[in-house]
Amino acid sequence: MRISLIHVQCLEGNNIVPPLGLMYVASALEENGHHVQMFDVDPSVVDVSEKIEKFRPHLIGFSFLSMTHKKAMDYCGALKARFPGTLFCAGGYHATIFPEETARQMELDFAVIGEGEETLVEACRAVEEKGDLSGVAGVVYRDDQGQYRRTPQRPLQKNLDLFPFPARRLLPFDRYLTPPGLIRGYATERLTTMVTSRGCPYSCIYCGSWQIFGRKVRRRSVENVISEIRSTVVQFGIKGLYFCDDIFVTDKDWVIGLSRRMREEGFRIEWACQTRVDTVSDEVLSEMKKAGCVQIDFGVESGSDRILKVLRKGVLSAQVEEAFRLVHKNGIRACATFMLGNPEETKEDMEQTLRLAKKIKPDYAIFYYTTPYPRTVL
Repeated sequence: MRISLIHVQCLEGNNIVPPLGLMYVASALEENGHHVQMFDVDPSVVDVSEKIEKFRPHLIGFSFLSMTHKKAMDYCGALKARFPGTLFCAGGYHATIFPEETARQMELDFAVIGEGEETLVEACRAVEEKGDLSGVAGVVYRDDQGQYRRTPQRPLQKNLDLFPFPARRLLPFDRYLTPPGLIRGYATERLTTMVTSRGCPYSCIYCGSWQIFGRKVRRRSVENVISEIRSTVVQFGIKGLYFCDDIFVTDKDWVIGLSRRMREEGFRIEWACQTRVDTVSDEVLSEMKKAGCVQIDFGVESGSDRILKVLRKGVLSAQVEEAFRLVHKNGIRACATFMLGNPEETKEDMEQTLRLAKKIKPDYAIFYYTTPYPRTVL
């Protein structure tokens, strides 16, 4: 099949990071013999319908977040009018938490729930063979009577090494190689993102990533990650990496093993990651530093222990202080993000947050307004 995949951007213009999730799906499709084209656009600014028309796809798929749902719905309607004989599907965070609603609102042939690599491959196979999606786990599909039906949930793939590397070459990748703000002051050119794990065992009330990736952390093998790093260096001349796992340091031995292998390979790469304050130690940080780690981002959220408890962070402000002390001691930049306007938060709580921010001396700090996302506790 010929398949056009569209990632709907959150911001006008170029995103600063590539859509890794859809790139993984594209790779899985190509590995199974399909021909794929991909777009990463704001459809209210860039119309790609002429390029799609030249490609003549059998299936057009959308990936989007809740904040871009309206843009995706409008553009899907325009494309459906232009390509009446083409199948349409959607996936991603919004389609996962609202699959039936998304399918009906966008008049889709089917919606993918959760991780899409295996599901979309099986759905395409079913379409090619008989057009019956009832046996494909993890979809909401439209039956012959026009009714939407949901199939059983698909188990998460435990072995992430089975997935091919993201299809970075399907997009004009140079546009992503100078992303501002990921590693501040370092590796300002030839920087890309990578993910080494999926899933998060914690229960912060504002986060919904577990709805796609689950509560249990699944990690790629060290050698699989090393192989992807090597391929990005060779193919794109990468000089910087940002590991965008929800929590990079969940397995101390794994992180130490990866750090040592990166040194053995001689990668001249500056890299950064994000993790929790209760996961770092002198031993781990020392190995990360020697492997080229220059920055760690922490979601601190609040300086009030009372609010941290409300948010179900599972940490105390004293642990924040210790983590920043250790990171700075090891010569790594420590950056912090904070949330203001949390449930039950008072002026005193916010003042505690400001005091903590000054005390830990982050190399960079960002303050966000707390935003509730669909189907989270918040």
